[in-house]
Amino acid sequence: MQFSRLLIGTAAALFLVAAAPATDFDTAPTPEKADFPAYPEEANGASGEVVMSVLIDEMGVPGTFTVIEETADHPEFTRAVAAVLPEWRFDPARKDGVPVPCSIVIPFRFEPETAPAATPEEAQDS
Repeated sequence: MQFSRLLIGTAAALFLVAAAPATDFDTAPTPEKADFPAYPEEANGASGEVVMSVLIDEMGVPGTFTVIEETADHPEFTRAVAAVLPEWRFDPARKDGVPVPCSIVIPFRFEPETAPAATPEEAQDS
């Protein structure tokens, strides 16, 4: 099984890419549009993680996704991930230059903001 790691955006979501059982590929999928989910307000300062298995089709569109692991007492993290995944787009995995479907495993780590944003007045003073 082929594995590779990809870093996306400032949110630093780390992909663990693995070939689906019936699919082999030479080139792993790469994200073209992958907005990290916003921290859910209802999490009330909690930290958490959601790990998803996502099937990426030969067009680079996410299809079926399954929760592999989640923070049990904070389902709002899973809902936040599920809301953004359908909008993601990838340059698909390739075998001999031909796009092929594959599965990827994506961990999403949620942390509350540690420092409050500066007010406009505070930003001017610095």
